[in-house]
Amino acid sequence: MTIQQVATKTHIRERILQAIERDDTDAIAPVYLRGYVKAYALGLGLDPAELEAEARATAGADPELRSVFNVERRRGFAERWLKAGSYAVASVLIAALVWQVTQQAVQFSEGRATLLSTEPPPVSSAPPDVNGQSGTTSRQSTHLAASIASLERLKDRPPSTESAARQAWSAIKAPAQEAEAGPAPAAVPEGQATIAIRVSADSWVEITDGSGRQIEMDLLRGGNSRNYQGVPPFELMLGRASAVELQYNGAAVDLEPHIRDNVARMTLGEAEQETP
Repeated sequence: MTIQQVATKTHIRERILQAIERDDTDAIAPVYLRGYVKAYALGLGLDPAELEAEARATAGADPELRSVFNVERRRGFAERWLKAGSYAVASVLIAALVWQVTQQAVQFSEGRATLLSTEPPPVSSAPPDVNGQSGTTSRQSTHLAASIASLERLKDRPPSTESAARQAWSAIKAPAQEAEAGPAPAAVPEGQATIAIRVSADSWVEITDGSGRQIEMDLLRGGNSRNYQGVPPFELMLGRASAVELQYNGAAVDLEPHIRDNVARMTLGEAEQETP
């Protein structure tokens, strides 16, 4: 058999087989050399046990030992100071960056608050809807208007001997009282009626008028009040009815007979609708 045939059969490189044939194995470690000789014998159909003693006696080169881990050397004085200085510079840069970002965020917040306090809310030039859509405008502007009024009152209030907490509470309380007063009631078209609702806690309100139009389906936040008008009779569903005050055409309505599990379901204006 040729060296090439043996290398293909035993999967041993030709260079190693030639070194074994020449007895020139000084460059091969003994542990590997014995394995090569055993594989070579099996490939030729020989008994590896007969060659094992001779393989052990064959001298080979010991593998070179190399250090795997780096040996830490002692750092000099200059290197330690350089490392400490790098940490100090990095800390200063990070602190400056955080301060700059914080200042920009504060300026942005102040600028946004100023913009909100100086821009008047848009006033619609369209006449009020006779079907009771005026309640929608008040819903959209209630929270924003209250916030702006509070900021303006706090900013423009002259210095006084009152405490800061009392001044802030007065500025917040005044817009709420103005909102409770509300605008002067408008004339109700003939054949329509009005409903006024005030809630002291968050309450779900659904109102449908006699024409089948959904006037309201929303969650009213505590402390708010809304006015509606439409064609009677009205179908009402009031969640958390214990916190709701209801008026129909300016007269208070007793909800107690209509409450079940703190939900009131009722019909308003049936008598008016049936009157010829």
